[in-house]
Amino acid sequence: MADFRSRAKPVNDFRSRAMAVPASFQVSEPALNEGAEYHDPSQGPDPETLLQGLGSGISLGYLPEAQAAVAAGLDPELEYDQALEQMRAREQALMAVNPGSYLAGVAGGSLLLPLPTPKGTPLVKAVKSALQGGATGFAVNPGETETPIEDRLKNAALGLGIGGTAQVGINTIERLSPALAKLRKNLALRTAGAMKSQVKEVMKKGTAPRIESFMQKEGMLRPGTSAEDVLERSSKIADDSGKQIGEIYDEVSNDLQTLKTSGRLNKKELELLHKNELNPTNLADEILSDASKSARGEAGGKAALKTLESELENLKSLQNVDATQPSDITELFNYRRSLDKNIKYNKTYAESPTNQKLLRDARDKIQERINNHIKAIDQVTKNENSKLLGQLNERFGSARSVEDIAENRVASDRAKSAIMNIGVGGGLGALYGSPGGAYGTAEGAALGTLGLMGARKFGPGLLYQAARAAQPLARGAARLPPRAITNPWLLMNEQE
Repeated sequence: MADFRSRAKPVNDFRSRAMAVPASFQVSEPALNEGAEYHDPSQGPDPETLLQGLGSGISLGYLPEAQAAVAAGLDPELEYDQALEQMRAREQALMAVNPGSYLAGVAGGSLLLPLPTPKGTPLVKAVKSALQGGATGFAVNPGETETPIEDRLKNAALGLGIGGTAQVGINTIERLSPALAKLRKNLALRTAGAMKSQVKEVMKKGTAPRIESFMQKEGMLRPGTSAEDVLERSSKIADDSGKQIGEIYDEVSNDLQTLKTSGRLNKKELELLHKNELNPTNLADEILSDASKSARGEAGGKAALKTLESELENLKSLQNVDATQPSDITELFNYRRSLDKNIKYNKTYAESPTNQKLLRDARDKIQERINNHIKAIDQVTKNENSKLLGQLNERFGSARSVEDIAENRVASDRAKSAIMNIGVGGGLGALYGSPGGAYGTAEGAALGTLGLMGARKFGPGLLYQAARAAQPLARGAARLPPRAITNPWLLMNEQE
């Protein structure tokens, strides 16, 4: 009876090729006799081994049986048992020579199995995964063995343990992804120079993702970026965006006036524009009305309200003489900016005195009205200018938020530096004439300070980039069904 292997094309010994093979890599003679060729992993997976693994993963290890049945059916002279022996030997050889490609194929095949992904609470998912792993283990092909039932039960127990453990690991990774996202936001704010209270405040307001996205896009989260760098960059972006907003807003306002005078706006659109118009006088009255309610019964409420009322006179002065004409949006932005200068962000909103709370509320109200006004214009005009105006406003707002954070940090650091210089100068003066050890102490303190400064400058950026790289990996791993881990383990174990 003809040997099935004689029908295969002759394969050259891979060791005779000019291919770089690791010195420690050894392939058994049986593997070579089966014609399995080494494939350099740096060139990607070996297609033949990958397909073999894929088929084994889908069939739970019964691919050699299927291949043998096809081979015996095509060749009447070839017995099934002989073909099966050859197919198993071939699979063993491919796995021995290119284990990475085989494992990748088995994992991919396992994902294609029509099995449900466990859902529910973490405990329920772990139990379901364990049961699924146990069932898979029992079903995995044990090969030719004297005790097939015992082997199946052993694999079922193994699958039970691996399936449950794999799901516990995946549950843990699932919780890691949101934690990394929160860490990224925190590190972005730290890079900008945010103090602990500011980080807490921004996180609570929900503006951290916008700030992080802006800083990432503008290259402010690279390792080594200091608060001074962030301040300089964000200030320039805010100034440039502010100028562009002023120019485009004039064009958009003209378009809007044309639509109004031509009667092309319906009642609903007119109401939307009226509700969100930039009328500094009305806006000041609204802010004062809200502040009166907030300050009622608060310590220092009356004095804070009186101070705010005086401050809002500056806002009213921005009202256009012709009330039918829109007010200058750039002036409103600058006024909002002047409020920022008077707000101390070293405390959270809840910890701030009443006058600071009222200023923050006023600032947020003005920014909210500007945002809503621009959104209303875009909704009504629906042209490229209004869309660009919205994008510039978002960029401007993000730049100013980052600028405020960085400016506060830089001012704080400069104040501390001035005090430190006086203290260090006095200390060194007192040490003059002392034993040499005093100079060593001063030098060590200086080096320690430099080290601390370096860690503060490079640390957040480096950690941010690490968290940014790890998050998609964690998110991807959290979506893996446990069988992508359980089945390859069972099949590779069975092939040993």
